[in-house]
Amino acid sequence: MADFDIKKGWFKNIEGDGLPGLMSQVFGNVREENGTYVSSYGVMERIEARIVSKTVLDITTANRKFDPSEIPDSEVLDSKRKLNEFAEKATGFDAKARMKRAQKKAKEGTLRGISWPISIRTATARTRNAPGTETAWNAWSSTKPTARRYRSA
Repeated sequence: MADFDIKKGWFKNIEGDGLPGLMSQVFGNVREENGTYVSSYGVMERIEARIVSKTVLDITTANRKFDPSEIPDSEVLDSKRKLNEFAEKATGFDAKARMKRAQKKAKEGTLRGISWPISIRTATARTRNAPGTETAWNAWSSTKPTARRYRSA
């Protein structure tokens, strides 16, 4: 369960039929259960979105039960991209801004459970660290200088 801030003035885009319409547009399906909009996509068996207030949106996800080695990384990453796309369109903040706001709340001690499902984190790490999948980040991080610097006199 994660609470995401909604950008000031953005609530008009998701109020009424806006949120279920957005979920239908991004995930392809949506239904309502007790005031919560529910959908599914890819490895995510259940995606719940609920408007808490004009400034807060609650998004909860639950994964299908599966062995991570049986599902291709592309499907897991596609699910993560769709969830990010939905969160961006629903809150008005991109992933970077949502992360900055979450870090700020964490420092203040007011953060409420933001976490990607374990299968998505595992597949992302597997893809990033797999042999032969050298990315700009891997190339840079493996060549970056150590934190300690000694000056020669």
